[in-house]
Amino acid sequence: MTRPLSERITHTSRGRIIIAAGLLALDVEVGFGIFVGIKSASRPSADRRSTRLVDVISQTINSRGIDAGVAQYRSLRDRGFPGLPESI
Repeated sequence: MTRPLSERITHTSRGRIIIAAGLLALDVEVGFGIFVGIKSASRPSADRRSTRLVDVISQTINSRGIDAGVAQYRSLRDRGFPGLPESI
């Protein structure tokens, strides 16, 4: 007759299995936390997305051409990009 698994696993082996399972669960939680943190940090809020410098210049280039876009960039640069972050 075969002994059940609980009887075949020694006390030391049982402890190692519990520690390994705990470390695996901790790794999964840390990985998930990093993933969520990176996703939320890399995505700016909706109100900040519309005021980026690249969006303003792109809109000008699309509507009035590259020369107007360059002129607008130089004008904004001379004034220190008021209210417009260069990158997010």
